[in-house]
Amino acid sequence: MFRRQDTAVKKRQGSKRFLFLRLICFFTLYYVLCTPYRIFAQDFNLGEIVVTAKKGYERSILSIPASITVIDSAAIQKSNAKNVSELLKSEEGLIVRDLYGNGAQTSVDMRGFGAASAMNSVILIDGRRINSIDQANPDMNQISLANVERIEVLRGGASVLYGDNATGGVINIITKKPEKMSLKVASDFDALGGVNLRINAENFVNKFFYGINASHRFNSGYRRNNEMVYDDIGARISRTEENEIPGWDLIAGFQNENYQLPGYINQADWDAGYHWKSYTPYDSAQATSWYSKMALNKSIGKLKTETGLSVSNRTAKSFMDSWGSYNKLSTKIVGAEEKISMDILDVELLGGIEYYNNVYDISPESRTGEPTPITTDDQSMERNSTGGYLQVNIPVFGFIFLEGGARAERYDQHFVIGTASDTFRNEVLNAYNLGLSVKIFSGTNAYVRWSKAFRLPKTDEYYTYGTYNPLLKPQKNEDIECGIKYAGKKIETTLSLFSMQSQDEIYYNNITFLNENYPNLTLRMGGELQAKIYICDFASVSCGYTLTDAKFEAGDGAYAGKYIPLVPRHKGNAKLDLVLPLNINFAADCIMVSDRWYSSDYTQDDAKLAGYTTVDLNVSKQFENLRLFGAITNIGDTKYAETAYKGGYYYPSPPRNFSVGAQIKL
Repeated sequence: MFRRQDTAVKKRQGSKRFLFLRLICFFTLYYVLCTPYRIFAQDFNLGEIVVTAKKGYERSILSIPASITVIDSAAIQKSNAKNVSELLKSEEGLIVRDLYGNGAQTSVDMRGFGAASAMNSVILIDGRRINSIDQANPDMNQISLANVERIEVLRGGASVLYGDNATGGVINIITKKPEKMSLKVASDFDALGGVNLRINAENFVNKFFYGINASHRFNSGYRRNNEMVYDDIGARISRTEENEIPGWDLIAGFQNENYQLPGYINQADWDAGYHWKSYTPYDSAQATSWYSKMALNKSIGKLKTETGLSVSNRTAKSFMDSWGSYNKLSTKIVGAEEKISMDILDVELLGGIEYYNNVYDISPESRTGEPTPITTDDQSMERNSTGGYLQVNIPVFGFIFLEGGARAERYDQHFVIGTASDTFRNEVLNAYNLGLSVKIFSGTNAYVRWSKAFRLPKTDEYYTYGTYNPLLKPQKNEDIECGIKYAGKKIETTLSLFSMQSQDEIYYNNITFLNENYPNLTLRMGGELQAKIYICDFASVSCGYTLTDAKFEAGDGAYAGKYIPLVPRHKGNAKLDLVLPLNINFAADCIMVSDRWYSSDYTQDDAKLAGYTTVDLNVSKQFENLRLFGAITNIGDTKYAETAYKGGYYYPSPPRNFSVGAQIKL
């Protein structure tokens, strides 16, 4: 009885929070729409920002018929975030789930895919895919946030340009290009035993620019067996194009990581507040990886070409003592691309051919690291993909922008499981998109967009507990989206509405213990609203609201009419930025997430996973060559879990934490 009353109280409190957020968004939008026309007639800033929605070539956000967010270097610095996943949490339309609170196992959910979010979004670093061909989350820890220039978020299906997995959207992390001679050293420390050390050196000489960066990150964690150590080093050397001499860009990096795995806590310990507990004192993982990418650029009049080659290798070991499972894994990826862009009578043509070779191996070991006899747990897979795409952007009368594109891609897959005979599978998949953007008046564009996207099953989705499912098919998505964007000197706002349906959505069947295709459509509808108002020279406020309604279509499916687990219906964020006396920067960031069904809960006949509200405070002071900063995260010490499974399996999120740091420019 008391538990029901507590649940009812929490629901009323959550409703009040979201009512307050809706009021903020309403009055912000009202202010935008009712502002006198003289403000709308002024120049705008957002249109000057360029993104890689054109796959590496620059284009104005306002003219692109899609929902796009750019997090620039100034916003990154003000946030005082420690890693990329922490920075993305306050973006509208994104649900970030950090399983252990240290960035080691993080997924980003765009457009409501729940537990399958990592398989329905593409993560890029300088245009290089970091998605794996198994179900592992992309490792966004492999890039230090101090080396990031900006992050671009493209929501909605984008398989025409980015192929497999781009059903929910694309996140492109763009690193800094050296511009002048500098040396920066930074460090920060937090109350939970975290240490972050960074160094960056760069220079620009006679068309050549080069840089090197390194970082050491240690986090003792807020739970037992929650320690993480991460070391990385990266280098970049480039030459700008000049006359007949092509430009080129070479990027390389190396990472080593060791982290402990505290696992879940049960319902009793969750209710008692023992969130620091761990039942897996010896579980851990380690990984070593390196990557390199070379791009050669050449322009001939209005014709631009780019030839790219990338190589990456990752070896990892998982020591899951609580399961009696000890595995060695390796992933090797080789990619090649030829991209051509041409401008003919203001019509932009973008085309390209891509090739990827992925090799994935997993081999069980004994507890002491010796090889074990071959079983169905020994798996090897090679996937070769060859794809071509073409996209056309047509301006009409200077205020209408048409966009259309298509992609065809062939996948050849080879599986070897244990001592069984080899299995071969081939797939040919297509993607399409059409878009229209109309400039209503200065700084204001409206758009509509339609797209078809796809995702191929992951290696460990074809095989579950050593059992192969020959009936598993690729997932296909179709979505339509419309929206409006406004960018002025005082106000920036975007509103997007979307509807998406998935055919043959891949899900885990709790009854057959196999990954299968859902027999009916799954439907997703919703919208994203973000507004920012520059109140005066020293103050600005921004807020966002995301509505996501994701469910299985009614029909003969086992989960007909049920909602997609782990997808909150509401998410809100609000942020206040101030420049205080003595030129001190202050920011308060609030994130609100509503309740949602537990992961793997498809019957949905019991309680939901509770929603939460967190508030972070950041303060910084910039001197000539010295920057001091500090932060309090989760200032209310909210007890919450971003991820939990039906049956009382919780992964607690971080409690209140304090951090201070400094950056010196030598």
